[in-house]
Amino acid sequence: MRAARPLNQLFDPELHDAPEGHRALAFELAHVLQNWPDGVPAARRAQIALLLEKILLPLDRPTRQALAGRLGHDAAIPLSLSGILFFDAPRSVRDAILARHAGIEIDRKALVVDGAALIRAARDYSTDRFAQELARSTGIPLCAITRILGDVSGECLAILCRGIRLPRLVFSTIAVLGDVSLRSAEKKLELFDAVAIQPTKGLVQSWRASCAWQHGTFAEGPRLAPAPQASA
Repeated sequence: MRAARPLNQLFDPELHDAPEGHRALAFELAHVLQNWPDGVPAARRAQIALLLEKILLPLDRPTRQALAGRLGHDAAIPLSLSGILFFDAPRSVRDAILARHAGIEIDRKALVVDGAALIRAARDYSTDRFAQELARSTGIPLCAITRILGDVSGECLAILCRGIRLPRLVFSTIAVLGDVSLRSAEKKLELFDAVAIQPTKGLVQSWRASCAWQHGTFAEGPRLAPAPQASA
């Protein structure tokens, strides 16, 4: 197997400006993070993780899934990076990432979200407009909100609602609108009840704080199902 490039070459600006090289670069960065050289300062490792975070979103979904599978269990990966990997991670890796966020120090200046206003928005707004309102009210960028709402399992939405202390009624209103399957709706409610609160607060904080949102949107993101319109 070809050895990874030296660290100084990974920081070559010309590589960062070549989109066709981002996939190969991402796997090299992941390799370096998993096989950190002895004697190299930890601060440099944080730089490598930050670079991977910046180029992660525009990568195709199979690449993001592969990176999540490789890095998601690594306890040394910065939480902001693991929070982005969460969206494309398999079940066992999601559990590990969520558990890591249980010990994060929570910002006590967290936003206070008006649950009643969100219920009205979910019922009355188009899907796109509601996503924008949810992003504005939670402080989470729109591209992340799109992934949260597009998660058919409802897990990401459950984590968001638990993490910002929204009640079950708000979650159920958002999750069930447009879900024609009663059993699917019941499963989502069971999932909400089962999610532990403390780690969700940490994961939501990571979603807010990640720098990745400044550098693009998810490639091949899910399409949001149209929301039912309120009758006149």
